[in-house]
Amino acid sequence: MGKLLKVLTVLLFLLTIPAFIFGLANFNKRELLIGRTDKLEKAVIEFAAYLENETPQFDGVADHTPWDIDEVTERPLDAPAESPFWDDYNDALEVSAPGTMTISAADLYQYYQLGPDGKPVLDHRGMPSTEGPQTMAATIARIKERAQAQYKLLGETRNQLIAVREQLDSVAGLLNEEKRLRRENLATIKTLNEQIATLEDTIVQKDAEIARVNREKDELQDQVNSLNNTIAERDQQIQDLNAEIARLNEEISRLSVDHGEGGQTGGASAGAIVLSPGDKGVITRVEREDAFVIVQLNEEAVKEITAGDFAPVDMMVYRNIDGKETIVTRIRITNPPNANGKTIADNVYGWEQIPVEVGDVVRY
Repeated sequence: MGKLLKVLTVLLFLLTIPAFIFGLANFNKRELLIGRTDKLEKAVIEFAAYLENETPQFDGVADHTPWDIDEVTERPLDAPAESPFWDDYNDALEVSAPGTMTISAADLYQYYQLGPDGKPVLDHRGMPSTEGPQTMAATIARIKERAQAQYKLLGETRNQLIAVREQLDSVAGLLNEEKRLRRENLATIKTLNEQIATLEDTIVQKDAEIARVNREKDELQDQVNSLNNTIAERDQQIQDLNAEIARLNEEISRLSVDHGEGGQTGGASAGAIVLSPGDKGVITRVEREDAFVIVQLNEEAVKEITAGDFAPVDMMVYRNIDGKETIVTRIRITNPPNANGKTIADNVYGWEQIPVEVGDVVRY
């Protein structure tokens, strides 16, 4: 019996040696499995943090600018044709998810599905079930589902980006063509504006020429009127002289009959405006466009002009330049002075040596 015990003891001792060796090997395997599991657990938790918790939904009202695709002509359009691009545009691609998945280590600890009593639930084979709510498999399945949904959303986004790029290429081509036409139109507009400016300058010159011609016409008409008035005065003087001659002839005949009886007779000459030489006033206002001035007459000139029947009278305008009396122009007073001694005078065409100014002296 003692020998059997010694044999069993030696055998047991011999068996402990491989057991010890296998124990060391299993310990290393255990540490390896624990390290792998820990890293996988942390990686799954970090990976889940980059996945959207749910698929974004667009619940607003799309407000896209209508896309006019009608050709550009001078014809006005109240309702131009619009591109159908926005009809297939997915606005949900621009919506951010409300949040990402939140996975903790506790969601990955539960390998078996536990029942209400805390014991593992058995599957149809009678083995503990690894599927079901609150298990590691359920958590991983949910992560997989969200990853697939996000991958699908990424594919849709890429397709939408391709459509947007193609549409942008088309719009860029249209925009480049419109910009080319715009540059040509601007060049044409610039040329037309320059032509318009030239024509406007020509019109201004023509208007000035027309005004000058009209002014000359008015001055000539004034001269004609003045000459007509002079002719009428001369005709009246001739009639008066003829009447006086007839009267004198009758008087001579009567004296001849009376043989020297009678007396001297005389006739009255027609009244006329008589001005004494000298300064008659100053220029107080100049209207260059209409070629007339306002003259302030002195008292002597007012008395002389209003002494008889008024008739247009010409006067000279002088200015003292560097101590020398210089002729400026010739004016024609065409209206009798008012109560203040002011009257209107035309600037006689062709006489102006230098531009007439306020303060110039009027002299007869």
